[in-house]
Order: sequence, then C-alpha cells, then structure tokens
Amino acid sequence: MVFIITGKRDSGKTTTLLNIYKEKRGAGVVSIKKREKGYDSYYLIFPGSAQEPVLLATENPEFKDKKDFFKFKRFYFNERAFKKARVFFTEMIALSISPLYLDEVGELELNGMGFHDICLKLMRLQTDVYVTVRDTNIERFLEVFKPEKYRILKVKE
Repeated sequence: MVFIITGKRDSGKTTTLLNIYKEKRGAGVVSIKKREKGYDSYYLIFPGSAQEPVLLATENPEFKDKKDFFKFKRFYFNERAFKKARVFFTEMIALSISPLYLDEVGELELNGMGFHDICLKLMRLQTDVYVTVRDTNIERFLEVFKPEKYRILKVKE
C-alpha cells in the first residue's frame, strides 16, 4: 500500500513522515530544511544514520558552478545525493525492508528527474511505502506514478 502524505507547503508533511517512521521504523530518506547564509538548504537525511549530503539549495550562488549540481527552476540540486539515495533504496528493497519512506516527490520528479526512478520502483513494491507530496501535485503524482493501491493522508493544518 502506498500512503501519500499531503498538505500545503510547510504544513508538516515531513514531520508527519518522521513520526510514522518513529512508530513503525523501516528505512527511507527525508529532506530537512536549514537556513544558512541567508539561503534555504535542504539536507538528505537517512533516519537512523549520520549521512547528510546537501540535496538542494535555493538560489544560493555558492552552488551555481559546483560539480554535480544542476539547476531546476530556482533550486540547485545535488546529483550525488540522488545517487546515494538510489543505492540506498536498491539495498533496502533487496533486503525487503518495510516500510519505506520518500520525502518529497515534487515537480522535479514529475518531470522525470531527481527521485523519479526511485518513486517508480516504490510504487510497484508489495510493501508499505510512505511518500510526501504537496497538495498541488497530487493529481499529477497519481497520473505519472500510477500507484495501484494507495491512500491519501492529509496533514491537518
């Protein structure tokens, strides 16, 4: 079953995902926002692990010409962080770890980049998967990733 945690921007989707992780365990990745040097950066966190590569940064010129970063809209994304996540999920799937968590599936993934390939794999698993998706992206998420069995969990505001 795919559980889609949804809500508006900054409504508590990641916090909800982390609370479910604390209760059920399993494995996955979350994006944690930190304000640094006047810019928002998001770190890819593997709960229960010390790994914290920068996943993306908003409009921070420091990342403009940095190796392995690419720009999408106003964000600079770290391709190495996505590669780490791909390896991580491949291992967790091979070990039959359940449930699995993915935070956040957004416009990048809906355009075939970022966690797109990971999300496609997760939608086909016969295990519980939790993903966060902004409320404005739900319809497109369902069209692109076509989860067979899913339940939408709305974050209370």
